[in-house]
Amino acid sequence: MKTFLSVLALLFGLSVLLSPVASAAEAPPPGAPIKVTAAQVGKDYAGNKVVAEHKWDGKYVEFSGEVLSISDGGFSGPSVSFKLPPNMFSQMVCEVTDEEQLNRPSLVEGGHATVRGIIAGDQTIGVVRMNDCVVL
Repeated sequence: MKTFLSVLALLFGLSVLLSPVASAAEAPPPGAPIKVTAAQVGKDYAGNKVVAEHKWDGKYVEFSGEVLSISDGGFSGPSVSFKLPPNMFSQMVCEVTDEEQLNRPSLVEGGHATVRGIIAGDQTIGVVRMNDCVVL
C-alpha cells in the first residue's frame, strides 16, 4: 500500500510538472522582442535563480541556442527544448503554438534554432518554460 501511494504521488507530481503553464499574456506584446542567447539566460539562472526569475518572467524574447529535443506532444503539447548552459542539466522548453512548426527542415536536434515567445520565468528542476513560441 505504501508503494502504491508513493507511485501515485510521483505520477501526480509529474503530471503537475509537465502540464502546460498559462502564458503571462494572451498574445505577445507589441514591439520588438528582446534578443537573447541560451548562454545569456543560462548564466543568469546559474548565477542567481531568484534574480533571473524576476528579470525574465513575462518577457517577450527572441531566443537562440542548441536544440536538445523536439517533441510533438505527450503530456504538455508540442515543444522544442534547448540546452541552457553552463549547467548541463538545465534547459529551456518552448511550447510552440502550432505543431506544424516542428516540421521545418532547419529544426534538428543538435542544431541551432531561434524561437520567439514569452518566458514564464520560474525554473523548476532545471527547466525554464517559454510559452506561445514561434519557430523562426
